[in-house]
Amino acid sequence: MNTNRAPEGFRKPTLKMEPHLPRAWGVTAVWMLSLFLLLRGVSAQAGEELPPDLKQASPPSLEEPWKFTLGIPGWMPGIYGTIGINGITSPVSVDFGQIFPRINFATSVEAGVQKGKLGFLGSLFYTSLGGDVGRDGLLSKIDLRVDEYIADIGVSYRVIEGRHGWVDALAGCRYTNLYQRVTLHPDYDAIGNASTQLVDAISQRILQELSDRGIGDQLKGLIAQKILDRLGELDEKYPGVPIGPVGGGDIDRIRDSIQQIVDKLDPALVTAVQAAAQAKTAALKAAAQQRIAYLKNKLANAIASRIGSLLNQSAAKTNYWFDPYVGLRGRLNLGKAFYLIGKSDIGGFGVGSQLTWQAYGALGCQITRNIYAETGYRCLFDNYRDHGLTYDVFTRGIEVNMGVTF
Repeated sequence: MNTNRAPEGFRKPTLKMEPHLPRAWGVTAVWMLSLFLLLRGVSAQAGEELPPDLKQASPPSLEEPWKFTLGIPGWMPGIYGTIGINGITSPVSVDFGQIFPRINFATSVEAGVQKGKLGFLGSLFYTSLGGDVGRDGLLSKIDLRVDEYIADIGVSYRVIEGRHGWVDALAGCRYTNLYQRVTLHPDYDAIGNASTQLVDAISQRILQELSDRGIGDQLKGLIAQKILDRLGELDEKYPGVPIGPVGGGDIDRIRDSIQQIVDKLDPALVTAVQAAAQAKTAALKAAAQQRIAYLKNKLANAIASRIGSLLNQSAAKTNYWFDPYVGLRGRLNLGKAFYLIGKSDIGGFGVGSQLTWQAYGALGCQITRNIYAETGYRCLFDNYRDHGLTYDVFTRGIEVNMGVTF
């Protein structure tokens, strides 16, 4: 189940599985097998018989109490992969050191409740990234914003439990909401200068024996040289912000718009240039030159106005989807205070993502009876391709978790 809103004009990309997806399945299988082998000893230890004296001292069985867990995980991930919008993709490779200065707000929480073998768990991760990027071309700056929610809710069933640890089977659903926005701020002085240079180049080409047919196919080359080459920042990667090419179609729209304007005025400019070249008297030549100046100024103003209006915009896209998953989690006690804990799940199955998997492993310390701390590593992979968005991304990094049980 997935519902998304895409900005007007976005084209639906062709869905195609990336060749590295089998590796993602392989990594997940290896992780889940490792978790199983690590906790296999728990099963054997759970089946060990207690000494006779402990058997005799065992109290009568009582109803299992409710157990609650509340944690505040500090996940510090980088984001690596490919983000695409409307069939235009952009590679992303941003580590946490680059992301950290761009964080506007971030929060995360996880909670669980257990009674006997049955348990319920949930978590929420939210981050808002943003900032502005200065430019030297036809844009004075670009404002960026990326908001992402990852919410997880599931049920657990304890399949193995002993004095050295436990293993739970998991089933649940993960919700992902991704909002991306790019706001462009045009540099009107630079746009005016570029438009004047373009019109001067058009006039010069007309003088170079092109007056009989206008500038024809050479117009595209002039537009690219004088205008589009100075808009390369629209296709650049933005430092510290993992965002897709939200405005990726702007360059095509600008080129087409300029060509339409020039096509309308090109015949008049050609006629004026011809008149100036064929003038027999100084007065006729001066009148033709005045006409040329007027048409050049009109053309330059029209081009500058169109470019300014196209660049003065904010493009945004929101996508959200739900991914069912299954998995395992387990704990292996190393002693009174320290333990190993791991969790892995796999899902998507084409319901939301084509494939999603997550793996987490950590070394924990039971600081007091009710307070614990964990330091580990978490990796989340998503391969989502729908509603104009390609999100083929690894989100991975160190996680430090503090929590309480009661």
